[in-house]
Amino acid sequence: MMPSTTFSILLPVLGLSTLLSINTTRQDVLDRVLGKSTAGGPDANADGIVDASDAVAALSLPPNSLSFLLDGNTAELEEGIPFEIEVIVNAGNEALGSYQLMIRYPKDSLTLTDVFDGNDPFLGQPSTIENRPEVGTLTLAASQFASLEEPTGNIQVARLQFEALSPGTFPIEFVSAAGTDVAQTPRAVESLQSREVTVEPTPPPASKSPHPEARN
Repeated sequence: MMPSTTFSILLPVLGLSTLLSINTTRQDVLDRVLGKSTAGGPDANADGIVDASDAVAALSLPPNSLSFLLDGNTAELEEGIPFEIEVIVNAGNEALGSYQLMIRYPKDSLTLTDVFDGNDPFLGQPSTIENRPEVGTLTLAASQFASLEEPTGNIQVARLQFEALSPGTFPIEFVSAAGTDVAQTPRAVESLQSREVTVEPTPPPASKSPHPEARN
């Protein structure tokens, strides 16, 4: 029997490529795609071709995959005015136990001024494993042991405060990210969604109306 392993399969579906990661045996995957699985895998049609929708259903992402997102209200940013970026982890239906991530930002244009905690149970400032403002990288990590069932869904795990040094459009992006369940078992990462911010120049001071000349 082949050992259990984690790997990726690329399937063309409706002209698109869907990357599907699963945790199963190699033989089980092959059996499913070829219609040989005894556990409800897709069956080939008369021409021996497996229907793509059946293959996708059989090879869907594991239910405990994680998605990482940088979010925040960045619609109207001005040079020199602090703004916040929220670090969100979508943990699906299984509780998030811990996370570790690295973020990169353009140090010549943005200054990281503070790091705040997230929502319960990730209260308390996350560990700043590596903060290198000279190269514009930040590594954060935190764990929770308060609950075996929560938190699930979208979780705000931290907030980052930046200040723009100049106007322009700048990326704040993930370099890497990882997470575990409450038993500290690693979980697959499905996606990393970074963010761009656009900073407007500081508006000039309003001009003052000239005083009317005094009348004699």
